[in-house]
Amino acid sequence: MDTIHIHALSDVWELEPEKPAEEIPYGDRLIDVIKSMECDRIGVILRHSVRDQGRRGEVANPNMVAGLTPHGHNESKRFGRSLPRGFNLVVGYSPVPRCVETATGIMSGYSHVNSGSISDIGIDDSLAVTHFFAKDRNAMESHREKVGGLPFLREWLDGSLPVGMMKSPSEVKRFVVSSVSKDLKARQPPLLRLWVGHDYGLIVLIETIFGGRFKEIKWIPYLDGIVFCLSREGLLTAAWDGEIARLSA
Repeated sequence: MDTIHIHALSDVWELEPEKPAEEIPYGDRLIDVIKSMECDRIGVILRHSVRDQGRRGEVANPNMVAGLTPHGHNESKRFGRSLPRGFNLVVGYSPVPRCVETATGIMSGYSHVNSGSISDIGIDDSLAVTHFFAKDRNAMESHREKVGGLPFLREWLDGSLPVGMMKSPSEVKRFVVSSVSKDLKARQPPLLRLWVGHDYGLIVLIETIFGGRFKEIKWIPYLDGIVFCLSREGLLTAAWDGEIARLSA
């Protein structure tokens, strides 16, 4: 088996906070969206909690062993405690430590206030999107190091990367939507299925599911993401930032 050496997935640029970093609450918007869903099979692809930034403002931080800050751990647990009660919680996560730690905190928080079952299904390599969807991993890493994390992402989304380097964003969308749909259909309701990943993967999905160009001045906050709802009639929808898209389930 090949060893996957994971480098930066972006986790880039944050707007200057109005409060000290250790006081900023995260995840409340996503919690509100989850609670508003009128279905008993809900899936969420979300960004991890507050990470150790390393060099602030760096677009592609190669330190992929970086975990959560103490505030990040606390926010993960608070997020778990805030989730709606009574669901069977199923959690998978990217192999990057901060995603593992976020998932652990969410499950811990949920267990303290909910009687529903909790299933930790472990690492999901597809959440490390740049490596999982690379056709030529060495070429991808070399090019991304050369141009930088955010320009690489823009080239990928615009279809201007060298031929044969990455699977197309539309292929990523088809894979993810199919995986979410199959997972939600296969599990027992009431179901709350979480995939803890990175901003890179979310941005690819936001552009391909909802259309338009992702606004780079409006970065994805920690503990925010896309909410999927599978209705009893089998209709799959996705919600992000006030928009709802109907998907082929």
